[in-house]
Amino acid sequence: MSRSQHLTLNNLRSGLLDETAQRALLAQSLADFTTSNNRDDAAAQALAAQAFEVADYLSYALLNQQRYAEARAIVEQALQAGEDSALLHTLALSEHALGESKQAMTHLEQALKQLGETADAETNAMRTDLLEHLAQIQQNQGQHLRAIQSLERAAELLHANAELEGYMRCKTELAKLAHDLGDALQASDHWLDILGVARAPEVNNACNQHAARALLQLAELARESENTEMEMSLRGEALEVLAEAGMVKELAQTLFQIARSQNQREPMWQAVWLMLAITQNIDGLINAHAWLYMREDQKSDPDASLLAAAIWATIESLPNDKVSEDIARQARTTRMALSQLFTCARIQGVHETEITAWMEHEKLRLKDGVIQAMLSRIESQLEPSIWLFDLQKFKH
Repeated sequence: MSRSQHLTLNNLRSGLLDETAQRALLAQSLADFTTSNNRDDAAAQALAAQAFEVADYLSYALLNQQRYAEARAIVEQALQAGEDSALLHTLALSEHALGESKQAMTHLEQALKQLGETADAETNAMRTDLLEHLAQIQQNQGQHLRAIQSLERAAELLHANAELEGYMRCKTELAKLAHDLGDALQASDHWLDILGVARAPEVNNACNQHAARALLQLAELARESENTEMEMSLRGEALEVLAEAGMVKELAQTLFQIARSQNQREPMWQAVWLMLAITQNIDGLINAHAWLYMREDQKSDPDASLLAAAIWATIESLPNDKVSEDIARQARTTRMALSQLFTCARIQGVHETEITAWMEHEKLRLKDGVIQAMLSRIESQLEPSIWLFDLQKFKH
């Protein structure tokens, strides 16, 4: 390789070559390879490797720009100099994006074969990436058993290399696939494997989110098998892990499910506290209000009005990024929240024309601090020992 070519490659690696320069460098590299006397000697192979490297940079950039046909053309041009697993991978991704799934699977399998039996960390990382992409396409094509085989190979490699995040990602896909195929027992085994790895002493609390999701999925499987006792035990076990992982949305949902299943108001109020204070889940709040005050006589409780007003105040205070872009859904949610508030007012003898004055008198408006009033009311109602998560952690 000449000094100028070496400098040009360094510029490529440093991101200093634009697309036009990269295309020119690729064309020159392939031309030099084509005119070499012996394509099997070291010099020719160095030229091929240079072409592969340039094509890898260029085709991957085109792929990220969603210029799939151009990416494919660049790879096909470079592969005239031989086979390269990275380029075959990019080719497959381009073909898959273009709807050519069969060709994509063929090239992914070809890339895996081209890697051979090399077992260094970089090659294994590429191999698992290829296998995961292959499994995704196989699953999309209805080749579920082949997808399972690809994911199992990837999971085995990732586990052997202590790549815990990748391992649990593959195991999660295996669990979902097994469930979709109606194999609840196999799905349970995968979730239990994830739970075992996530709770290993050496992991410390780094994988709490995976542990929490595994517990919740096992609870869902128990629910589907109508094992209510096991379901509630698993959901209860998940509460602490969800709190530790800061998964507030899932924590509120789990408290909601426990409350409804066991007909307990305390967990529901705790779910309401989280939704008002943190997640601003309007649909969840409306459903919680409907459950807490499902009977007509319960709607006369002052707390029913306070909660309905707090829900309406939450809607009023939603930041733009939390307002649903689905106008019909937004209108439906707003209508339901107003309906709950109007019903509470009506039962207390307030005419609909007097609701604004009633809310002002009872301090049920956003500017009156009705949300904080509701939160304080919940905190005063529930003894500290009743809380199923560390309230102080979420208050600060």
